[in-house]
Amino acid sequence: MSATINVELFQCYFKEEGARFLQVPGRLFPIKLRYMPPPALEMKAGQATARSNRSQGTRMDPAPFVQVLNLIDQQYPSSQRGDVLIFVSGVNEIDTVCEAIKEYAAQQTHWLVLPLHSGLALAEQDKVFDYAPEGSRKCIVSTNIAETSLTVDGVRFVVDSGKVKEISYDAACKGQRLKEFWVSKSSAEQRKGRAGRTGPGFCFRLYSQQQFDAFEAYPTPEIYRVPLDTMLLQMVSMGLPDVRAFPFIEPPESERIEQTILALKQKMELSIGKMLLKGCVYRKVDQLLTLGRHAQRTKSAYQLCLHGRALRTGAPESGIHSGRPLHPDETPTREWLQLKMARENTRKWCHRRGIEEQRFYEVSKMRQQFQRILESCNMAPPSTSGALTSAERASRHGEVRQLKALKRRQRFEQPRHPKLLKHQHSGGQYEEPDENYEDVRDVDFRLRHDARQLALLERSARLERNRDVVLLKLLLVSGFYPQLAISDEFNYCKGGGQQFFHTRMKPFISLHPNSHFAKYYECLKLAESDLIPKPAYYTPKHPLSERHQLLCYQSLLETAKPYLMSCIRLPVAHTLLLFGFAIDTNADLTQMVFDGWLCLDFPVPDSGMKLLCRAIKLRRRWSSLLCSKLDELNASQKAPAVTSKNITLWHELIDFMGLDVPYAVSRLLPADLKRLYTHQTPMPLLEKLQGNPFDIDYPPSPNMTKGGINVSENVVYGCVADQPWTLAMQAALQARAWQCSKCDFQLEKCDMLEQLVHRQECKKVRPASPVHVQQPPTARVASNSGNYFCESCKRHLNICLPIDILRHRRQCVKDRK
Repeated sequence: MSATINVELFQCYFKEEGARFLQVPGRLFPIKLRYMPPPALEMKAGQATARSNRSQGTRMDPAPFVQVLNLIDQQYPSSQRGDVLIFVSGVNEIDTVCEAIKEYAAQQTHWLVLPLHSGLALAEQDKVFDYAPEGSRKCIVSTNIAETSLTVDGVRFVVDSGKVKEISYDAACKGQRLKEFWVSKSSAEQRKGRAGRTGPGFCFRLYSQQQFDAFEAYPTPEIYRVPLDTMLLQMVSMGLPDVRAFPFIEPPESERIEQTILALKQKMELSIGKMLLKGCVYRKVDQLLTLGRHAQRTKSAYQLCLHGRALRTGAPESGIHSGRPLHPDETPTREWLQLKMARENTRKWCHRRGIEEQRFYEVSKMRQQFQRILESCNMAPPSTSGALTSAERASRHGEVRQLKALKRRQRFEQPRHPKLLKHQHSGGQYEEPDENYEDVRDVDFRLRHDARQLALLERSARLERNRDVVLLKLLLVSGFYPQLAISDEFNYCKGGGQQFFHTRMKPFISLHPNSHFAKYYECLKLAESDLIPKPAYYTPKHPLSERHQLLCYQSLLETAKPYLMSCIRLPVAHTLLLFGFAIDTNADLTQMVFDGWLCLDFPVPDSGMKLLCRAIKLRRRWSSLLCSKLDELNASQKAPAVTSKNITLWHELIDFMGLDVPYAVSRLLPADLKRLYTHQTPMPLLEKLQGNPFDIDYPPSPNMTKGGINVSENVVYGCVADQPWTLAMQAALQARAWQCSKCDFQLEKCDMLEQLVHRQECKKVRPASPVHVQQPPTARVASNSGNYFCESCKRHLNICLPIDILRHRRQCVKDRK
């Protein structure tokens, strides 16, 4: 246990059980302490305040660290052994200090500069344990990872900046904040103790004694800084009756516990589980598991490079300009699996491309974990790679025996011995990995995956068809909704670093500088060719287009400013209609409000109505398929098979996402919400309804809060007040009669409800025609109509060429398989 733990806190907690306090002091050599505050950072006594005011916004000056090294060179000759450990707050600070020390080391050549943080490759982290040559010293620049997580032998000098970066969770915007603070007294003492592990040492603190006295005694407990949802669910799974009454050592605020419990009851948390559950009706669960493992892990496989040159030489960028990749590691994962199948040296391949291979092993284990979870719930069929032939079984048996013997030999081998460092390690040169070295991670991976399982993994990581990308994007949004961001209206005239996006809870968020869309931000803008001329009655300034896009993000991270992390782009209207929690419309379906913060205008007649009706039906079918799958599972205790209904649903979802409908997007402000709703229930409309033209299975009812009529679980019809342009559009449409495009039915006035009722009845009559059922497929194709009915998927398709028909038939056969 840590030497700086709050003993009194734990002693009081276990006092009723009669636990006694036993202290075993560790061996620590004497340490000389010296305060060296930079003059520009000196503070008067009492000026350092509480933790809430400790955040520092100034950029780090590396000069004090170089001055300490110069002082060490003057007072302690290099013939005396002793390395230097420098504590700074973050990766950027490590980069700044390393660059400054390298310039100093160019003159004093006995210094070896080594960075240390969790983002480095394991091989690079292990170099801090290697020995410096005779007459040389290591200078390790580290975050607080070297404070308690590991001990580096040979450290004689510690330089403490007194800063640390901590991540806190903001429940309001569901994001994380990474801020810089002063360390606590216990952390400062822990850092000082690193200099006295193997001999007498020296600690240089780059702050004053008065500042140290103003530090807090202990750091903020982690339970106060992280979301509580996972912890509360674990407590419930353990059978604890009431998580509110649990006796925490340091209990969080009761308000946070209540907020977490309330959030868990809503449809907006546990994103990965929700995505996997909704995707169980998807026919390609393997691709969904591959996507889920990447969504669970936010850290990319690419290493952070602090050595003066980029490591990503030859890094794959295929598909980047199309905006297709769902994750930055999508292409490298596929190439890595192909190398595994070919039994090539993946360590050398990852090393040359600046990729940390450990990430690939982590996600492969995570994928297996997801697979086992779904199989244990019978939500997915058991993973089988097919029956092996006798020759394959014999080969696999011999391979497993060999791998197990190799693993036993590695288990009894001595741990890695420290090596002798060379001066080139601080200059950015790298050694090729040993080809004869057997990696235990590779042995474990090959034990878990035979050749056929590797081929299955490689196929699941391959997203060659755009339709698969669209469906997987929909499944991602189904898990992460409502984590959406809309583009600022003035982004069209700004550069990449000035692009802002707005979420429901937090406005003016930037794209992370290392993200894909920060580099290719032009794909998020509307081009001149995407703009559509506005009708005369549509007077708002918002651009009218069929190409509006939004970003679905995985998380928010706030450092100097808030950033969107791990984003994908989708069309605005289609995404909101499929996943919006609350959809409010006006009487003519020309204006829709989603979740009280986004407004979509449909100034083209019937465009909003067609999209909404189609989305309601798709949502109902998706939900009913999932419910029927669960019911079938409870009845048979066996994973239900994928049926033609599932395949048809995914085809129709793809068709829906490809619809081109002109609309305008705007973000609602608090002032807009005050006059947004009518707050009146249109009783004549409710009496006029004979059934529900939006959703047959949902009985319409008045909405007493917003006004209007509830026509589905998520849609309130007629509650949005009309705007001047919607009234002008009504007047223009009332001047002409409405005629059905499928029959000769006419309405003297354009009444939306009567249109919907007729469209529903018109669709009921249409399938009675025997033409599409009895005639062969070739006879149903007209050269000018483009109307083809497929017997396999039971769909009417707008294709007429024989080659297109053959392609569709072949695809249907693949989908059934």
